[in-house]
Amino acid sequence: PQAHKLNSVLPQMLRLDVSQRQKLASKTSFGTQALGIILRDLLDHFDAEGKSPTFKMRYLVDNTYWDPKTGPILFYAGNEGDNTASTTTQAYDLDGRLGDKGLIVFAEHRYFGVSYPYDPSVAFTPEHNIYLTVEQVMVDYVDLVKFIRTEYNMEDKACIVFGGSYGGM
Repeated sequence: PQAHKLNSVLPQMLRLDVSQRQKLASKTSFGTQALGIILRDLLDHFDAEGKSPTFKMRYLVDNTYWDPKTGPILFYAGNEGDNTASTTTQAYDLDGRLGDKGLIVFAEHRYFGVSYPYDPSVAFTPEHNIYLTVEQVMVDYVDLVKFIRTEYNMEDKACIVFGGSYGGM
């Protein structure tokens, strides 16, 4: 039933690979566990022929402080690194200071962590890194926010995007 709802609402490219759901083994310094999930997205969002292959993009969701009635999406725009629980603790403090009870979502940047479209040993070669662009990543994040809005019934909630360094540009 849930997959049918998603299929009717989202573009064909957005499919939750349910077999890839997993609890992360490491806990954050706040004692919470984020759920690591894999989303399939287009490798080339600008393929004029519409024949782009997909790749698996990891994202983490933490609903520890989330108030489904009023809480926004607090979207961490991942940067050039692995998106593990140890790199995401800054968002917990942000959520507590704002007091807005948000759903915290950590996007992992393509070509980093486990979100490689190609084997890591060849991903950064000239023939494979052509999809490592800001434009491609921005559309990845738009797709992920659309997916989160539907998956968590948050179509009418604010989305606050933050990050540091490259991820916060």
